[in-house]
Amino acid sequence: MKTTPSPHSRARSWCRIAPFLLVMVQGLGCMSRAARPDAPESRHAPLVRVEYGEPANPSHREIFAEMRDRHVLERFAELLEAIQLPKPLTLAFASCDGVSNAWYDPDTGTVTFCYEFLADIRRAAATHDLGKVPAQDAMDGPIAFVLLHETGHAVFDLLKVPILGREEDAADTFATFFLLRLGHDVALRMLRGAAWNYAQEARLAKPEESDFADVHGLNAQRYYNIMCLAYGSDPQFFGAVVTGGYLPADRAEGCSDEYQQALFAMQKLVAPAISPTAVERLRVKHGRRWEQGL
Repeated sequence: MKTTPSPHSRARSWCRIAPFLLVMVQGLGCMSRAARPDAPESRHAPLVRVEYGEPANPSHREIFAEMRDRHVLERFAELLEAIQLPKPLTLAFASCDGVSNAWYDPDTGTVTFCYEFLADIRRAAATHDLGKVPAQDAMDGPIAFVLLHETGHAVFDLLKVPILGREEDAADTFATFFLLRLGHDVALRMLRGAAWNYAQEARLAKPEESDFADVHGLNAQRYYNIMCLAYGSDPQFFGAVVTGGYLPADRAEGCSDEYQQALFAMQKLVAPAISPTAVERLRVKHGRRWEQGL
């Protein structure tokens, strides 16, 4: 079924995302070896293509140049090649006729991020109260979450991953799980930023009747789901989400089980497609640069 383009919470900066994704792939490589320690390399990594469309709006040219000069899509594509997808995948920045959005289209095998969306991301930086969330987290977290959410749709489609429930919820779980694989420090920053973004959206927009019929959960629900999976992954490290009142104690009681369900699903359905050889190749090529924060 084709994934209909739909609005995402606002985010801000693309800088420093690629190194986080490298750690993500390394973590999955370890999980893949645990699930299939003796599995031979039976397929080559697919070609992941990138496209930087010329912006239709002249005001978006700065964003276009920034994304292209930083090779954002090329870095992300290289990392995705550790996942042995059976068909090509295209990552694209494009003008979307005034629509601010990001989506995956299974008919074309393309993940599209709109320049309109990136422009709104920048404008949002001056309008939201960050509270206790560091500015960099508020910028990087939502970006990483949306990237991984849409990649989740692509992985589900291309690997024919069975989904019981709403696909948008599954994509949120996919994104949250991957961010949790980055290690405590980075996961805290990215998920704090992503959760803050959904909390802001929930406070700023009162739900309408149509929101309850949408394929996405309400922003407040997505916020609590992120908090629950984070807490469930390590109740001691993420304990402040409960003691600080960010996650109700009655929901927190079942969060370890929710995280274990996500872990089991990823081990069964996604990890077998991870190439340990490709992961090691990426680690050797980029590990030192990642360690230097570049």
